[in-house]
Amino acid sequence: MVIVIAGPTGVGKSAVAARLCKSMNGGRIVSADSVQAYRGVQIGANKPTAEELEQTVHYLVNVVEATGHYTAAEWMRDATALIQACTSSNSGGEDELVEKEMLSHSVRSDLSRLLKEETPIQPVVVGGTMMYVQWLVHGKPDAPRPSNEIVQRSLEDVSKFQVRDEGWDECITYYSDMYGDTFRNRIAKLGKNDWYRLRRTLEVVYSATEVVEKSTDFASIDSTDDKKRKRLVDQAIESVYKGRRYNGLEDQGYDVRCFFLCPHDRMMHTQVVDERCEDMLIKGLITETAQLSFSGELPDDGQPARAIGYRQTLDYLRRQDPNPLDDKSFSEFVDKFRTATRQYAKKQMQWFRRDGKFMFIPVDLTQLSNNRTIVAASSIEKLCQLDRSSYETELANPQSISATTIANNEGQAKKMKFYIGKRYKLIEGSDSYRKVIEEADSCTAKMQGKDLRK
Repeated sequence: MVIVIAGPTGVGKSAVAARLCKSMNGGRIVSADSVQAYRGVQIGANKPTAEELEQTVHYLVNVVEATGHYTAAEWMRDATALIQACTSSNSGGEDELVEKEMLSHSVRSDLSRLLKEETPIQPVVVGGTMMYVQWLVHGKPDAPRPSNEIVQRSLEDVSKFQVRDEGWDECITYYSDMYGDTFRNRIAKLGKNDWYRLRRTLEVVYSATEVVEKSTDFASIDSTDDKKRKRLVDQAIESVYKGRRYNGLEDQGYDVRCFFLCPHDRMMHTQVVDERCEDMLIKGLITETAQLSFSGELPDDGQPARAIGYRQTLDYLRRQDPNPLDDKSFSEFVDKFRTATRQYAKKQMQWFRRDGKFMFIPVDLTQLSNNRTIVAASSIEKLCQLDRSSYETELANPQSISATTIANNEGQAKKMKFYIGKRYKLIEGSDSYRKVIEEADSCTAKMQGKDLRK
């Protein structure tokens, strides 16, 4: 069995996963977080603490240098190998389990240690990166692999827009007009200025277009019939994004139990998110970001620099004409950080509500953190004790707690329009506020080589 735990930011996924591991005779956590995989980043990645790492073994944390790239396909390959090793009876040996030389270096070390275990270990996959979880559960998308020439072409094309202030909107409009509805709908799901995923999307589109342009059907169309040529290209792009997937965990024969930890009250959860963002700033997110950027460990085209928290902090540190103790600029930065985090949490809820594989587990935020961890972990453990048939029946039950939780979560969407954010710790005039804004000024001065005291 493989347990998968997802949920929005701040709901307590890691704590629940750790408790499950403890109750299941030393289970292991497989991180499904696209930022925690990188070394160097800490506060902005919400990585487990040294104490948490000591109490529960974590895999796929600190796997690759922050200057490197770790794709969803590479993560899926590594995660699958680790899960395979955890659940193996250890009768064959690692050569029969995976192509060891294809794995990340640190994963090969973890794998070797895992295969020395005498009994199978319970893997608990936990994280909020939607693409990682979807690929692992449902399988890898059946999309063409781009050639080196297409990768370079995509990079050059996007770079032309990326250097301009309004480049993102111009780029989206340009390519939407060029490639039509299928492409337009695809990129509408991207966050603004997510140049990396836009570039990856273009790679897929260019690959599909290249295939159709070499086809007999395309060659037979009159060169003046632009509409027909565009329609054929659009059909090729659409065929790539029809949702065909392969080699997910269930395809490999695993009994996969997927759970989404869902806050019982979305309005209360937004407060948790806002306060969590403030805590990250108090812990030193600005200094961490500045130091990583200054040392070249947070490149602009890397995944960590694009992550929520780091992205807003970099924009703030690089703002034009910075002034000392600028309450307005600082407040705008904090609001952008918190808003982006809340929007991502909303997207996570929307995404998993549509995924029929996930059982929704309500998390009562009025309870103390430890109590709600115990309740959620207990609920998951009981569901994992069911035989597969009974579990499937519960998953499909329209009267189940999961179904009720999904309905309640969706029904609360309207009142979220009336949410008004407020500060909980970074209140103007407080010691915390003064300390963080002074820290921000110091980091801005170092980043820009300016003396803000003048």
